[in-house]
Amino acid sequence: MTARRHTEESEDHGIDLAPMLDFVVNLLIFFIITNQGWLPLNPTNLGAPTWDTTLHTTISFITNTNQQHYSGQAQLSYLGQLAAVVTAQVVTPAVGLAAMLAALR
Repeated sequence: MTARRHTEESEDHGIDLAPMLDFVVNLLIFFIITNQGWLPLNPTNLGAPTWDTTLHTTISFITNTNQQHYSGQAQLSYLGQLAAVVTAQVVTPAVGLAAMLAALR
């Protein structure tokens, strides 16, 4: 069994994609919350929150501070809560862990 040589081409660059994936996910979060009025899973026909509340919510999940200036089902549809908020609560810590592992590596 031969040892694998460590070259530039053999390095795993998959961890470099984590911040870009996080950016794309956060754009999707902003899109979902901003357009929740015409997206599915909105049984109470809620409109979009103001742009500054949407931006603040999205940025708070980008930075993993999770500061929320809305009151759940009173301002977000089911899709906004499931696909945007809950997804962000899973993805942003995962990106933070990936960055930590890359720094330790």
